[in-house]
Amino acid sequence: ILDSGMHSLHKAFNDGGARIMINRSFVSGVTSTEDDYGHGSHVASIAAGSPARDANAYFGVAPAANILNLKVLDAQGRGTTAGLLAALDWIIENRATYNIRVANLSLGVPAIDTWTNDPLCRKVQELNLFGVLVVAAAGNFTITQTWTHKSQGYMSTPIVIDGVAYEHLRSQRVMAIAIATGRELWTSDKSFGKYWSLVAQGDRILALDQRGQLFLFRANKEKFELLDQRKLADAETWAHLAVAGEALFVRELNALVGYRWRAAETGAVGQK
Repeated sequence: ILDSGMHSLHKAFNDGGARIMINRSFVSGVTSTEDDYGHGSHVASIAAGSPARDANAYFGVAPAANILNLKVLDAQGRGTTAGLLAALDWIIENRATYNIRVANLSLGVPAIDTWTNDPLCRKVQELNLFGVLVVAAAGNFTITQTWTHKSQGYMSTPIVIDGVAYEHLRSQRVMAIAIATGRELWTSDKSFGKYWSLVAQGDRILALDQRGQLFLFRANKEKFELLDQRKLADAETWAHLAVAGEALFVRELNALVGYRWRAAETGAVGQK
């Protein structure tokens, strides 16, 4: 368990045997491995809490498992990448000695690079190669506003391709925005329907408006480039699109309709 430490006397881990095999701190300046934040003991009890407590009312996923307590978070629940990497290296070096099969990381860190370059992701991959299953938190994140662009959208989610967000506006025009800076790259001269459902496939974007008109345009940061358009419905429809390869799905009010489509340089050919 790589977390904020563990309460060594907690009854979830003291069921007649010494199941906490190792206590190590990887927090700079901290030698104690006790849980002074509360999170590590909580996580460890879910993973390996004893059924002997409270008349078997509560127990963990693997209640007989031995536990290695690797403290990587301090009393405020904070840690460092260096400390976490050191703990993961310790697991690699000692995996055979303690028969380490699973490593749990219920913690989060901002992603600053792709997983192929991120040192933590690479280290996790290394553990996997050594036969250690890494269970990591999904959902821990922070969010910080970086910019605001005063463009009014209307019931449409932007599509992001190669650092550019393509958005359908309340004015019924299309806009491209650089996501790194929030700078407007272009706005289309032509206006379209009141509503667009947008999906992307490679560098092509499909947009369905409330009239049942399907548009195909290219993701182009220099200009709006409409390639083709097709009529999918005769009556007004506020439908939603989904795409998977050559399969195109339209979620209408009373039906889900499947289409096959093919993108070409000069346009798109689609048939039901």
